[in-house]
Amino acid sequence: MTVIRYAFDRSARSFDENGHLHVEVTNISKAAVNPYYGREIPRSEELGLMPDKVYNLLRDPSELAKSVDSFNGLPVMDVHIPVSADDSHRERIVGTTGTGTVFEHPYLKTPMVIWDGDAIKGIETGEKRQLSCGYRYDADMTPGEYEGVSYDGVMRNIKGNHVALVEVGRAGSDVIVNDSKPTNSKGAAVSAPKLKGLKMPATKEAALDAVLAKLKPFLAADADMDKVKDCMSQDDDDMDDDDEDEDEAKKKAAADKKAKDDAEEEAKKRADADKSKDDDKKAMDAAIKAATDKVKADMIAVREAERVVLPLVGHVHGMDSAEAIYAYALKQHGVDTTNVHPSAFPALIKTIGRSNGAPAMATDASAKTLADLVPSINRVRKA
Repeated sequence: MTVIRYAFDRSARSFDENGHLHVEVTNISKAAVNPYYGREIPRSEELGLMPDKVYNLLRDPSELAKSVDSFNGLPVMDVHIPVSADDSHRERIVGTTGTGTVFEHPYLKTPMVIWDGDAIKGIETGEKRQLSCGYRYDADMTPGEYEGVSYDGVMRNIKGNHVALVEVGRAGSDVIVNDSKPTNSKGAAVSAPKLKGLKMPATKEAALDAVLAKLKPFLAADADMDKVKDCMSQDDDDMDDDDEDEDEAKKKAAADKKAKDDAEEEAKKRADADKSKDDDKKAMDAAIKAATDKVKADMIAVREAERVVLPLVGHVHGMDSAEAIYAYALKQHGVDTTNVHPSAFPALIKTIGRSNGAPAMATDASAKTLADLVPSINRVRKA
């Protein structure tokens, strides 16, 4: 499928009895250099153009002159949209160009009639009163210069397709009821190329002298040029005063905004500090509760251990942990706890049998017989 790209490029007005707007003649395009993104240019890939790079193209006057017949009887649209017999987009058509299109350097001009009420209102209010041509062309990417403006290529074989009512035209504000200005990825308009060699006067005095030189042919022969210059200087001083007032207003607004921002920032810092203090208190309360709960749990565990070992070793004193109590009881019963995790001590305690149902004595050494406890017992004889 062949993809056709279009270039989207301003009057005596009257109304007929039907309310239609007739324009005797209007500029619809202009010989000029305008910016286009690579993606807008026909055969851009074949030409090796980068899609997001801006290229300045010349709408060549000789090419516009050859294109006049193709702009006769074209539909005028309320938006830029290519049209054909098979796809006319009739709901977007608001008028038509006439049949007397001409090229008068540097403008392409044509009669026009607008039928649609909303479109007429947009023209009258200025909301949409610029005209922008849609046309086919061949891109000749041969660089050059036109009227002091450098260009990257030339539009050849221009053939009209439609004319659109737009807010801002690419051909310029002198093409009124123009080619829509392209925008970059952020929606900002791409500026037209600058003229070479144009310089602003270095001083205000030089600027006044330049303006006076232009005005002199239109002034009376005996006009006092010094007085004219004084008047112009006075007006300029008044404008400077206005600029100073405006600058002061901007400075005050900026200072007010900074004061407001500083106050908001200070309030935020105070709020953050209060929140931090509250968070610290909550954390401390939680830590105290956790420590208290642990002490309670340890005390309960100690009491339970004392209860469990009571039948085995009697009352145990001076031990402040359940682990120590269990270990002591196991040692007294000859149970080796080397490499045994303290969590297993309660289970080992349960394996120790009771001797005659009487609690065992707490001693410093193991004694299994009476002779072991009283060595001289063997010398005692029965009577």
